Amino acid sequence: MTGKIAANGSIMSLLDGKNNLVTINENYCFVKLFQSCASLMTAPLLPASKLSDSCYYIMFNSCTNLKNAPKLAATNLASSCYYRMFDNCTALIAAPELPAIKLTSFCYYAMFRNCKALISAPKLLATTLVNSCYY
Repeated sequence: MTGKIAANGSIMSLLDGKNNLVTINENYCFVKLFQSCASLMTAPLLPASKLSDSCYYIMFNSCTNLKNAPKLAATNLASSCYYRMFDNCTALIAAPELPAIKLTSFCYYAMFRNCKALISAPKLLATTLVNSCYY
């Protein structure tokens, strides 16, 4: 894709065509969906409250013109669900809130790695940690 791209609306409409779902049941759903899309300026809405294994894995990796992350509504996480989601998003200036307090292994693993423009990190709310959850 070329030019300036703004992904509007909810990503959930890709699953049911209506945007009625709040749960992602399929493992690896949306994996690498926008990976290396340097043209992406605006991310779609991510309203799901329950995620499956690896569902947003590397979703925006190397989207070098993405400045603002979408709100992350999920509080029910699965293993590796946000794994390296914004890795190498070098223009990202604001990290989204991470509302989940019950974490799973690798759920936020390297989520903001190489995000050199980030002004501040999100608050880490979980008090019980599991294997590599905030790595």
